[in-house]
Amino acid sequence: MVGRSLLLGLVLVIAAGTIVHGKASTVVLKLSWAKKYRNQLSIDAQVTVLALNAGKEDDGDSHGGSRVNAAGLPMVAEILNGTAPAQADARAKLAPGGQPKKAVYGAWRLWFEHPPPGGATQCQVFTGQPAAICDQQPHGADSNPSHSFEIHPVFAVDGISIGRSSLVLTADNGSVKETDNAFADYTGTNKILTVGRSSTALTLTMISVQNNYVRMKLRVTKTKTPTTRQKDGTVDGGFVVADVLSSSDEHVVLRSNARIFYFKDSQPGDALDTAGVGAEFTVIGMPRMDLDAMLRGSEGKKTTSFKVPFEFIVVAMG
Repeated sequence: MVGRSLLLGLVLVIAAGTIVHGKASTVVLKLSWAKKYRNQLSIDAQVTVLALNAGKEDDGDSHGGSRVNAAGLPMVAEILNGTAPAQADARAKLAPGGQPKKAVYGAWRLWFEHPPPGGATQCQVFTGQPAAICDQQPHGADSNPSHSFEIHPVFAVDGISIGRSSLVLTADNGSVKETDNAFADYTGTNKILTVGRSSTALTLTMISVQNNYVRMKLRVTKTKTPTTRQKDGTVDGGFVVADVLSSSDEHVVLRSNARIFYFKDSQPGDALDTAGVGAEFTVIGMPRMDLDAMLRGSEGKKTTSFKVPFEFIVVAMG
């Protein structure tokens, strides 16, 4: 339940966000959840799937929409290269039917790509009813409701592992952007995140941002930091720190010391898990909010605004 003091702060932050951003949307996260996942790659969640996309998407992914799940937010679970035969069993498991709750394991992803329309607010709710200000209804198709949270890419569904088979680049993904074009969107002057912070919650407000997949050349500046699966504490992958180079001029660094996450049991994992300082790779990455930078930037402040902090999940070698 969202408390009275948080509701007042939420209204003030939404108003400030609307002034700064124009048509902004808002997500309210539990502070404890953000702290738990700030340096982690993955999440395990029981997900009730409403529907799977029926047709072929530009990126080749299969996505199942959900409103009731252990992540606490309207969301989608997306299988990379989901229509390929190697993912057929996992796709069938993710589809509605059979057991209503699917055990989905994959990378958590917070990104304002498909936020609710009209500047609505979605709140992370694990039990009970959300506050009236929170719009949890899945606007849009059941397979792709309005959302800012995803499990994407999915590594396994009900124990069927697909990390190694799905985290590859195929001709089915026709949506990959070049680095310079994608970063122009990520770092635009209007891409400002407003963060309201209380003792229990983070209120995040900004406009939508696009470009799921981007081809990047990386130069490693710090070797791996392992990450662990919350379910059992096993190492599931990690992140390296790397400079992202311009696609038009490799002498230009577009972003210094970005966190680059990878799933260990995959082609990207094979390359990045043993990468030394100075190693260079071309990869396909997917941006998500950097919770660690967000938490550090809002520490001790009730409301603050800064350029959207982002990091990457590597989904294929480029």
